[in-house]
Amino acid sequence: MKKIAILFVVAFLVFNVVLNAPALIFADKAGYVKVHMDGKEVSLMKVNVEINGQALESDVPPLVYDERTLVPIRFVAENLNAEVNWHQEEQEAVINALGKEIILKPNSSQVIIDGEKKELPYGVPAKIVNDGRTMVPLRFVSEELGCSVKWDQETLTASIQAESQEVLDIDVDMNTDYPRVVVKTSGPVLYNTIELGDFNKLVIDIPNSTLNIEDESKVDTKGILNLEVEKYPIKAVRSSQFKVDPNVTRIAIDLDNLTDYEINYLSNGEGFEIKFINNVSDVVAEEIDGNKAIIIKNSNKVEYSSFVLQDPNRIVIDLMSSNYDVDKYEYEIDDELISGIRVAQFDHDGYYNENEKVVRVVLDIKENAYMPEPQIETIDNNLVIFLEDKDFSSIDYNTLESDKGSLEITGLKETDYDVVYDDEVNTMHVRMPKDNIEIDNGKLNIDDDLVEDITIKEDGEEKVFEIKLKKNIEYTSFEKNGKKNILIVMEYKNKKYGDKLIIIDAGHGGKDPGTTAINSKIHEKELTLMVAKRLEKKLNEIGFKTYLTRDNDEYIGLYERTDKANSMDGDAFISIHFNAHNNPDVKGIETIYCPSYGSDQKTEDQYPFAETIHSAVVDAIGGIDRGINRRPEIVVTRESKMVAALVELGFISNPEEEKAILSFDYIDKAVDGISEGLMEYFDK
Repeated sequence: MKKIAILFVVAFLVFNVVLNAPALIFADKAGYVKVHMDGKEVSLMKVNVEINGQALESDVPPLVYDERTLVPIRFVAENLNAEVNWHQEEQEAVINALGKEIILKPNSSQVIIDGEKKELPYGVPAKIVNDGRTMVPLRFVSEELGCSVKWDQETLTASIQAESQEVLDIDVDMNTDYPRVVVKTSGPVLYNTIELGDFNKLVIDIPNSTLNIEDESKVDTKGILNLEVEKYPIKAVRSSQFKVDPNVTRIAIDLDNLTDYEINYLSNGEGFEIKFINNVSDVVAEEIDGNKAIIIKNSNKVEYSSFVLQDPNRIVIDLMSSNYDVDKYEYEIDDELISGIRVAQFDHDGYYNENEKVVRVVLDIKENAYMPEPQIETIDNNLVIFLEDKDFSSIDYNTLESDKGSLEITGLKETDYDVVYDDEVNTMHVRMPKDNIEIDNGKLNIDDDLVEDITIKEDGEEKVFEIKLKKNIEYTSFEKNGKKNILIVMEYKNKKYGDKLIIIDAGHGGKDPGTTAINSKIHEKELTLMVAKRLEKKLNEIGFKTYLTRDNDEYIGLYERTDKANSMDGDAFISIHFNAHNNPDVKGIETIYCPSYGSDQKTEDQYPFAETIHSAVVDAIGGIDRGINRRPEIVVTRESKMVAALVELGFISNPEEEKAILSFDYIDKAVDGISEGLMEYFDK
């Protein structure tokens, strides 16, 4: 991800003035290093530097020169999110931070701050060591940017501490160039970012800060902020006091997908903004599944609008909340339809919201060429425009019911054909001699409840129709009009578990986050929903019918969950949870059930079901077996009429188990275990 932050900075930096310059340092005795400076080798004492209690390390350590500590510039860019540039021609390092520009020249006792020349304290200039690293005076740069510096003579450590600040407001602004989250603080702050791609989450920690939202309507009784947004790409923003002593405020931004972003300090120095943008990087012509296509390469999934203009003919695609920072306006495309492509940041003249940032892509159609009807798909964040006028008239697909469809293939004459269905990958292949049918190669996107798409291609002397299915099916093929027409009727295969309805309960949700992971701070409700959705998909593939008590981040009451399950006459109830304990060493898997004598709803023994599920999950995951526990007070297992079990899939309070849980491999093993347990139970 691209992170550009003009941010509050403690200034110790390393900057590579000469690319690939050697960084040769030799220790000649404890606490000293030899470096090249001013054309000669010198021995300087090395010291330690900490920022907010975190020790900083570098291939070039902080050094004492002329009784003053010099530190490398790289720390600003790598650790404090500032923007640092080296101007080779002027031989100067430029630091942009806190709305302030600081220019330092090696061997000069002067510094330029926002255009004003000043003398460096004690006359100690910036220096270049080892022919490529710029070192600057620690105390001057730190204090210039509002930090305090303390020196510990015993450990030879300089401690840099940012001033304590309050986070006063967090808001979402969808009415500017790009969607953004605005964080307002009482003064300059530092931040650290954590990207959780598997969960489409961006986490921002603000050290040495306390959460004190001035608008009390934004926070709950515990002082936790929760903003439900649900506008692409931002789903929700949450914030809480993550740590106390030292104080850390944590902001978690839930996204539709983890997009590119920029972080910039506010002009008054009191807070920062996180902008979410799509960067358009290139436009290319490629062939996809036998179809010629124009591909607009994006960093993120993007919303777009498209339309056709005439005189001259052209196709226009506008990409919303997007940036085009490429020094190229026109693209030459060798195509029978397109004469060229133009791309630019669009000045929309009121067509869109005045603050909307739009990239316009224009496909110019050749004179006297027919105007194609574009088909646009999103593939791996990229927009793919199919333009060829494909002739697919020889096939006809119809959705008959939600789980039933028909495909009719019309040949030129009576033909032999072969139908092969692979239920392992849910794909059907229909083959016939290519001379017996007239149809272009290409791809038809169906996307109903049964069929994903149909790809037409050639394999030697055969024409192949590849039907990608969403579910296991059974089919019947018919011959019509002699053997000129082939009709294939496909229907969802009702396997032996097809009469079983499994209620899948993703624990917690909405205002009830459940427990919180010890390191990642992921809420239990997010993990349970991920497992529930994957379990639903797996059980559907096996043949079970399923119902999710919640399929998004919403609060559903416990009795509401069981009332729905009972009204649907479910055959089994599985509640998904993750565990926590005050002792971070505790880990393992346990299953909870309510004995029939502890419930007014139950009519059969619950233990065999709980035991079967528990054993299968432990075997699949390979975790510590914490056993099967009777807990009559648990509402969802007590009030559900059907057999029910609550599965605690591991302790997210245990660092080792948390790390495992946050992998898809662990989640998939848990899903496989529950699925195997259900099949084993209903097979008995």
